[in-house]
Amino acid sequence: MNAQTFHFGPNDHHEWLITNNLGDFAMGTPSRAPFRKYHGLLVLRNGAGDAPLHVLSEVSEVLISRGERFELSTFNYEGGVTHPHGYRHLTRFYPGDAPVWHSVCGHVHILRRVELAPNRHAVRLTWEINGAEDGDDLLLYPHFSMRSAHVNAHENAFLLGTPHERHEETVFQFYEQLPELALRLTPHAKLEQEGFWNRRVFYAEEQRRGYEAHEDLFCPGSFRVRLTGNSVITLEVGTPADAAPAAAPESREAQDADCNVLQRLEHSAGRYVFETMGGRPGVIAGYPWFGEWARDTLLSLDGLLLRRKQNNHAAAIIERYVDLRADGLLPNVLGEDAATSTGVAPDASLLLIRAIQQYEAAVGEGAVQRWLPAVFDTLEALRTQRVKGVGITPAGLLAADRRPEALTWMDVRIDGQPVTPRAPYAVELNALYYNALCYALAAAKRVENMEFIENFAPLAEKFLPAFASMFWNAELGYFADAHDGRAQDVSLRPNQLFAFSLPFAATSREQAASALAKVRSKLLTPCGLRTLSPEDPAYRGRYTGSVHERDLAYHQGTVWPWLLMPYMDAVAFVEGRARAAEEARHILDHFGAHLDDACLGHVSEIFDGDQPHSPCGAPAQAWSVAALVSISRYLDAVASVEPATAGKPRSAKTGAKRKAGSAKRGAKALQE
Repeated sequence: MNAQTFHFGPNDHHEWLITNNLGDFAMGTPSRAPFRKYHGLLVLRNGAGDAPLHVLSEVSEVLISRGERFELSTFNYEGGVTHPHGYRHLTRFYPGDAPVWHSVCGHVHILRRVELAPNRHAVRLTWEINGAEDGDDLLLYPHFSMRSAHVNAHENAFLLGTPHERHEETVFQFYEQLPELALRLTPHAKLEQEGFWNRRVFYAEEQRRGYEAHEDLFCPGSFRVRLTGNSVITLEVGTPADAAPAAAPESREAQDADCNVLQRLEHSAGRYVFETMGGRPGVIAGYPWFGEWARDTLLSLDGLLLRRKQNNHAAAIIERYVDLRADGLLPNVLGEDAATSTGVAPDASLLLIRAIQQYEAAVGEGAVQRWLPAVFDTLEALRTQRVKGVGITPAGLLAADRRPEALTWMDVRIDGQPVTPRAPYAVELNALYYNALCYALAAAKRVENMEFIENFAPLAEKFLPAFASMFWNAELGYFADAHDGRAQDVSLRPNQLFAFSLPFAATSREQAASALAKVRSKLLTPCGLRTLSPEDPAYRGRYTGSVHERDLAYHQGTVWPWLLMPYMDAVAFVEGRARAAEEARHILDHFGAHLDDACLGHVSEIFDGDQPHSPCGAPAQAWSVAALVSISRYLDAVASVEPATAGKPRSAKTGAKRKAGSAKRGAKALQE
């Protein structure tokens, strides 16, 4: 167990995060002063599509020793008021899957550990107390929120604050519509009922983000534990379905501060994988406010699972997503089934095919046979336009137009209108479609699906010239980001990287080299890629201000780390694996400092476009972590191997047999 050095204080903006396999989480600060409404010791995941339930904000301790009173918690209130000042007793903080705080109160040393139960909606707090005298007391005051994670709680007359005792548990049902909550204290002590509201707790980050910044927390009373020299006290809080104590989590060593950057990233990658209510795996897009999004999961699959040899989990997610398709396409916001999933997302459907392609490269052709019917059906759904507004045009391109909906990952809307309108032709959607089409044709040849080949081979022949005509801008030397059917949108954005980062590239190496140079010169930063060139009049370099102001900046210059995945594959295609390895090493070295700067061990969702590229958005994002794990594959690749066949656009007349061979070579070169 290794401590990290922090300046403990009421305005500490470092964060820790722990999760369990059910998607529950706990997070806070090393100083224990919450600055987000999401900070708390137990936040439950009710279902894949539901908002998390914020249950337990804090357990405040008061040590009474040798006639002195020591308060160990810290809350902030408006006007710069802080009470109590528990951070002053802190000497060390040990992050990890079960973070530990070391406090010194006179002659008494207290180690406080927090860990989430695996397979249960519960948190366990353990206090190891050394140096106390017989007769000293520790008082524990649980502070409950019992609300949606996104909405602050306030004092009200409807909360039922009187518990009942059951099997040495103190059981509450604070609101009729919410589940029971059980508290089990070891050694057992009864709750001294003296309920009160801790009013107007202040969250500075919520004020900064333009949200309500005050909350009232309910404390039903206190547990008084009489100390006898060195003592160990455990409090478990959670749903009472299983009264057995939680098992200890697996080894926490991988997240210690002395591990290298990649080890820490690989460990954190596993924190995003969870089990749905149906017991099937999924991926939380980010903590603390995201749920499960198909697009994020599928872009993360390589880094979160395949790169970490978690092939069974990857297969189970692909299997589940195949089942969640509706009208042949995969929705983006996922629930327990297709009926509870929402959002038309053509890229998610194409990324599902890409994930199958990646799985084949990792495991082998035979492993994906069961999913090929879904691959063929998805493309058939596009060809026949089963979903209104999404389909293949007579020219052979993919059009996606359900305005005012935004159908790409740049999906922010203000007053119902997209901030970055990209309909009907978006460059990355078409690049993903072409890669999926070529992969499916190769697979169809393998399984002798001649009907599919007959329907889609002519579309493949049309695609490349149509793509070049629609998106390539020879004068500017890069690909347009979108086309409205009349004119190109030549905003310099990173989406064009998909045209030459996939196993089946939609362009030549010469055009790719020109486009890559433009992207590198204007969009690349040490933290990821800007979403818009700083030279564009619409560029916004700071992700700050009100919700409206932040929405305007979200895809208008803000830096996204996940874009390093297509960027590094594009570098390998254009400049070779040796250059990719060099850049990957530099990027990973840079992020080493970030792992200790924001949410410990994790990577933020976004960064400011302007220097110093401050972290913003969700402090722990799945595809940000996955991107860095994924690009690490270039570090252990043979530098002399050039991906000469990885992304060469195939001739429109290339036969299915040659496509099959090229698919294998491209997958091997780009996915090893």
